[in-house]
Amino acid sequence: MTSRPTTARPKTSAGNRALSSRGIRRQTPLHQNLLDRRVGMGVLTVNEDSVLRAGLTSQNGSVSRYISSKAGAERHNLQSTGNISFAPPRTSSRPVTQQGLVGVRPVSRANLQSARLNRQVVDKSYYLSLLRSHMNNLCTEIENLKHELEKGERDRQDLLIYEKRAEEEAENLQSLHGRLIDLNVVVDYLHKNMGSEELEEEINDLKTRNDSAEETVNELFGERKDEELEVEKIEKMIECQKESNEVAENNLDPRVRNDIEELRSVLAQINEEYQQQNDTLLDLTAKKEALEEELKNSTLKRRALELSEQLTEIESKKESMLKELGEEASPEELRDQLLQTVTKTSNEISIIENQISTVNERILQCNEEIREFDMEFESTAAEKSSKYRELKLKEMQYDEFLNSYRSKCAEIEAKIDDSAESVIQHLSKISLNCDQINKLNSIPEIDSNASNLLSSATASSQELQQLYVCFQEEILKVKESQSNLSNEISGYKEQIQRLNDSYNDLEQMNSSSEQQQNVHLPSNFHRQEMLKLQLPSLEQELSEVDSELSVTNDKLKKNAKYQELKDAEKRLQTLKKRQNRLEAEASKRRCRIDYTPIKKQVKCF
Repeated sequence: MTSRPTTARPKTSAGNRALSSRGIRRQTPLHQNLLDRRVGMGVLTVNEDSVLRAGLTSQNGSVSRYISSKAGAERHNLQSTGNISFAPPRTSSRPVTQQGLVGVRPVSRANLQSARLNRQVVDKSYYLSLLRSHMNNLCTEIENLKHELEKGERDRQDLLIYEKRAEEEAENLQSLHGRLIDLNVVVDYLHKNMGSEELEEEINDLKTRNDSAEETVNELFGERKDEELEVEKIEKMIECQKESNEVAENNLDPRVRNDIEELRSVLAQINEEYQQQNDTLLDLTAKKEALEEELKNSTLKRRALELSEQLTEIESKKESMLKELGEEASPEELRDQLLQTVTKTSNEISIIENQISTVNERILQCNEEIREFDMEFESTAAEKSSKYRELKLKEMQYDEFLNSYRSKCAEIEAKIDDSAESVIQHLSKISLNCDQINKLNSIPEIDSNASNLLSSATASSQELQQLYVCFQEEILKVKESQSNLSNEISGYKEQIQRLNDSYNDLEQMNSSSEQQQNVHLPSNFHRQEMLKLQLPSLEQELSEVDSELSVTNDKLKKNAKYQELKDAEKRLQTLKKRQNRLEAEASKRRCRIDYTPIKKQVKCF
């Protein structure tokens, strides 16, 4: 056995240990309850230990063990003497708890004895006095508000009187302003020294203008009256039609009438269902807002939602990968697809070559026609004329420029082709060297033979071309997925914009919701519990919808017809661009070769 140190505290029992060195033992809860029953109504000052024993008893019947020895001594004195000291309530310096007990402020160790005796019990009369004081304050406030209301009504009446006077004065001012304008015009005429004839002419002009304005106004009024009459006629026709419809309904067969009534009842039911669905939608939106607020306030729920989203994403990726593994095509099918693409491209190239050959033939025909025209022109025109020589020199200059222009264009096109080939080579090298570790694992079409070809240095051009086609198809798929994701992001942004537009007055809604919560607090607690129960089902539905959306996107991406349609659209666009380019080049060449204006000038000379 190890010996205890001399500075250690003495061992005591669990139930009745001494509070201090005086040996005063702790009282049991039964004894303290008997003491509490002796205290009557009114304001009563007791020690702190008795109050603590009344409210802080443990399950074993023991109370707190952290009361000083002085409190025990005071309690002992109070029990021995039995004196009760009544004191007036002093609640201005101490808060009141829910059970009617006045709380004690924290005090220093020196004033601990006086603070423990300030614990008070307040009776019903104290609260009645507080209510009376509040009622008096409210009455005074109501009287003040009545006086302010009477003053406001007087001011409003005075304001109406002032407004009427202001309108009258404004009319007078407007009339005076018109007279002032007339007088200013007269003064201007006097300064200009205008004669009576000129004034009469101006007056006549003004009269004619006024007459024309009156005529237009009368015409407009007449048109308006005619339109009003037409509207009245149309309304009468509508009423007559309604009456005829009612008569026709009354003359109908009872079966048809019953059908019409049934349809009307069905329409009313549909309207009611629509209203109910609208109400449910509003309730769901409110629930959604409440759930969103709860998610904003609670970090654990947010974390759980993020983890659930990550889990759904991982599951969808797993399903897509399993489907891709199950739907991987055989090498024979891939070879057939490549052969089909090669045949399609070869057919398109042959069509383009035929178009180019036809254009070249037309150009040759035009050149032959130009040569024939030149021969005829040389035989008929006068070679000695200076103008003809000048035109001939210009023609030679134009020909030299055209010849040099073609050579320059050919050189530039050759440079562009060389640069394009070099860019393609560099891109192929980059794709082969940099992405063979990261991207080859995600491509389902590349098998072990393709990886061996990429790693080997002795690969043929056809095999590399096949790999290049595979890479191009994967790039198209990635672009399509990117476009789908961008569309989804734009849709989410539109939804957010709608929510922001619908909830602009969020502060007012919050204030109204707070008032409703204060009024209907127990119902709100019950509703909160119901919403908590509904939250996992809603989260499950959301995850199911997200998984379905991801599955549909994957199906669209894997659909061969969808990819073929996109490829066909792209090829059609490229063919249209080539056609427009060829047409532009042909039009430019025609403009260069067309000598009809020069011919006309020469004939004139």
